[in-house]
Amino acid sequence: MAERQDPARSVYAALAANTAIAVVKIVAGIVSGSAAMMAEAAHSIADTGNQALLLVGIRRSRRRPDAAHPFGYGRERFFFGFLVAISLFTIGATFSVLHGISGLVDGGEPPHAPVALAVIAISAVLEGSALRTAWRQFEAKRPHKGLWRDLREMKDPEVLTVIGEDSAAISGLAVAAAGIVLSEVTHSSVPDSVGSIVIGVILAAVAFFLGRESRDLLLGEPAAAEVQDGIRRAVASTPDVDGVVSLVTVHTGPDDLFIGLEVAFRDDLTTDDVERAVDRVEESVRRVAPGARWILVEPELRRPEPERVGAHTGRGRPAGAYRAR
Repeated sequence: MAERQDPARSVYAALAANTAIAVVKIVAGIVSGSAAMMAEAAHSIADTGNQALLLVGIRRSRRRPDAAHPFGYGRERFFFGFLVAISLFTIGATFSVLHGISGLVDGGEPPHAPVALAVIAISAVLEGSALRTAWRQFEAKRPHKGLWRDLREMKDPEVLTVIGEDSAAISGLAVAAAGIVLSEVTHSSVPDSVGSIVIGVILAAVAFFLGRESRDLLLGEPAAAEVQDGIRRAVASTPDVDGVVSLVTVHTGPDDLFIGLEVAFRDDLTTDDVERAVDRVEESVRRVAPGARWILVEPELRRPEPERVGAHTGRGRPAGAYRAR
């Protein structure tokens, strides 16, 4: 498992960049009269607020487990990531589309290209810097199974959100620049207004992706398939273990796992032997899954039908007890 990094680092980089960009875009949008530039300004304002939400989620997730939440508050980060997706859609995407439609209906003068294009160039540099910070954190954690699959399996909502937002921002800047140039060439505001609508569609697509990923994490995603296979093999190779009856894993936070195991031990073991064997099982699990914060081991004193490695569903019982790290 990848080494843990500060989840707030990429958020602070994006917050600083988006705050500066939002101010510059608002001024440029007013001066140039560009609908696409105003759409980009709305996008940057939404992004700035979104970074603040992510920071709130990080702070709240650091609270210790208590009686009300025995598995801790790690999922606060997933919840605030979901709020960001909603914000990105309602503020960024909706405003951009409506602003573009208004421009098509009402018409208007073409935007002042030099000012708008200069702001786009500055914004692209700042957005690229924030994206690079998030991308480095992503690269440190990704298993390199393919870009799309790595993004889908990413459990860090802050890094995923910053990558999504900044990628959408850079794409939006390219669309805005194209719309402004075409408006300048054709002496019409239509390409600029169409650019605003396209930016809204891009933001809506990113918001949908982020919302879906946050929803899955909130519902409780299991550990990656290779992590589950590693746990099974480690437990099966532990002394006095006959086999794994079932395995259940769920993320209680981006880097934290709850692991429930039914393990068959040799039927000639005493109670004390079983207790020592359970301790060895826990040690084996932590070696292959350092993120295992809670491990429940339910002993079975019979030889099971062996669970096939690669089958990532299992049954769990409410009986037993878990140990928190």
